[in-house]
Amino acid sequence: MALWCSDPFAAYDDLMFQCEYRGKSRDTAYVCICVSRKDYGSLEEFLLACKERKPAYDREKGRLRAGNEEITYRKYENMTQYI
Repeated sequence: MALWCSDPFAAYDDLMFQCEYRGKSRDTAYVCICVSRKDYGSLEEFLLACKERKPAYDREKGRLRAGNEEITYRKYENMTQYI
């Protein structure tokens, strides 16, 4: 699993000390890549493939890109919306 965050992670100590990191902004984008060991020959190959996707988040447009994939945030009044 690889996790990318548009903001630097900051250490956060709440109930469990020295094991939690958070993005401090409420306008933060994340990319999570999960694969099987069978998909890549080694961890190094997987890391290289993840970095080649070059994740980027445009806050003004609410657009998150990673490789050929893109998602754009649109605000709705429905409080159950997460994406």
